[in-house]
Amino acid sequence: MDAKKIGQKLAELRKTSRLTKRQVSKDLCCSYQAICAWEYGARVPNDEWKQKLANYYGASVEAIFYT
Repeated sequence: MDAKKIGQKLAELRKTSRLTKRQVSKDLCCSYQAICAWEYGARVPNDEWKQKLANYYGASVEAIFYT
Protein backbone atom coordinates (compact mmCIF):
# COMPACT_ATOMS: atom_id res chain seq x y z
CA MET A 1 0.00 0.00 0.00
CA ASP A 2 1.62 3.22 -1.19
CA ALA A 3 0.59 6.17 1.01
CA LYS A 4 1.43 8.75 -1.68
CA LYS A 5 -0.69 6.96 -4.28
CA ILE A 6 -3.60 6.67 -1.85
CA GLY A 7 -3.28 10.35 -1.04
CA GLN A 8 -3.41 11.25 -4.72
CA LYS A 9 -6.58 9.19 -5.15
CA LEU A 10 -8.23 10.81 -2.14
CA ALA A 11 -7.32 14.30 -3.37
CA GLU A 12 -8.59 13.47 -6.86
CA LEU A 13 -11.90 12.18 -5.49
CA ARG A 14 -12.30 15.31 -3.38
CA LYS A 15 -11.50 17.66 -6.23
CA THR A 16 -13.76 15.78 -8.65
CA SER A 17 -16.56 16.22 -6.11
CA ARG A 18 -15.71 19.94 -5.92
CA LEU A 19 -15.16 19.81 -2.19
CA THR A 20 -12.63 21.54 0.01
CA LYS A 21 -10.59 19.74 2.63
CA ARG A 22 -12.45 21.73 5.27
CA GLN A 23 -15.81 20.59 3.90
CA VAL A 24 -14.74 16.95 3.89
CA SER A 25 -13.45 17.21 7.45
CA LYS A 26 -16.69 18.84 8.56
CA ASP A 27 -18.88 16.28 6.76
CA LEU A 28 -16.94 13.34 8.19
CA CYS A 29 -16.42 14.86 11.64
CA CYS A 30 -12.67 14.46 11.54
CA SER A 31 -9.84 16.94 11.74
CA TYR A 32 -8.64 19.02 8.84
CA GLN A 33 -5.13 17.86 9.72
CA ALA A 34 -6.14 14.23 9.20
CA ILE A 35 -7.53 14.99 5.73
CA CYS A 36 -4.31 16.83 4.86
CA ALA A 37 -2.09 14.02 6.17
CA TRP A 38 -4.05 11.40 4.21
CA GLU A 39 -3.99 13.42 0.99
CA TYR A 40 -0.29 14.27 1.28
CA GLY A 41 0.54 10.62 1.92
CA ALA A 42 1.97 11.27 5.37
CA ARG A 43 -0.47 8.79 6.92
CA VAL A 44 -2.89 6.11 5.79
CA PRO A 45 -6.38 6.00 7.33
CA ASN A 46 -7.21 3.08 9.58
CA ASP A 47 -9.80 0.52 8.44
CA GLU A 48 -12.73 2.41 9.97
CA TRP A 49 -11.79 5.62 8.16
CA LYS A 50 -11.13 3.76 4.92
CA GLN A 51 -14.74 2.58 4.94
CA LYS A 52 -16.07 6.04 5.86
CA LEU A 53 -14.08 7.68 3.08
CA ALA A 54 -15.16 5.09 0.52
CA ASN A 55 -18.81 5.56 1.46
CA TYR A 56 -18.45 9.34 1.39
CA TYR A 57 -16.98 9.34 -2.11
CA GLY A 58 -19.23 6.56 -3.40
CA ALA A 59 -16.32 4.27 -4.17
CA SER A 60 -15.14 0.92 -2.88
CA VAL A 61 -12.40 0.54 -0.31
CA GLU A 62 -10.52 -1.65 -2.79
CA ALA A 63 -10.68 0.97 -5.54
CA ILE A 64 -9.22 3.70 -3.34
CA PHE A 65 -6.77 1.85 -1.13
CA TYR A 66 -5.76 -1.38 -2.85
CA THR A 67 -5.32 -0.66 -6.57
